[in-house]
Amino acid sequence: MEVKWVEKGSLKSSYHKKEVPVYSESQVTMNFVKFETFIPATDEQKLVNALDNAGLLRQGKYDSVYASTKITGHWRPLEGANPTIGVVGEVCTQAEIKLEFRVRREDCKKAYEIIKAIHPYEEPVIQAFEMIDLQLIS
Repeated sequence: MEVKWVEKGSLKSSYHKKEVPVYSESQVTMNFVKFETFIPATDEQKLVNALDNAGLLRQGKYDSVYASTKITGHWRPLEGANPTIGVVGEVCTQAEIKLEFRVRREDCKKAYEIIKAIHPYEEPVIQAFEMIDLQLIS
């Protein structure tokens, strides 16, 4: 399915050459937020369990709904940092897991707080992206 912004404030899609009407910005709902964080593999399951126990990894009649990808993280702790991994002033490279999941907009704060509480890094990367509800245009 191709989804693209065709003019300010509207959305158009085509699926198998079937045209779907253009929707105004007020008709396109963003009820979900996608989270991404990079975490050492040794801490992945602890974070997943905490999110799942809070009911944040649910999709319909399923739980534990998330994706994980092996990545390599890079960083250099600067003066005043207290790194969990690495040495101040030296570039560090570490195998990590990119954990991705979505939550309802009203659960964003809860998801963020759980990640911050579980994540071992002094300053973890936590990213959140609004998601268009494709049920409207399907």
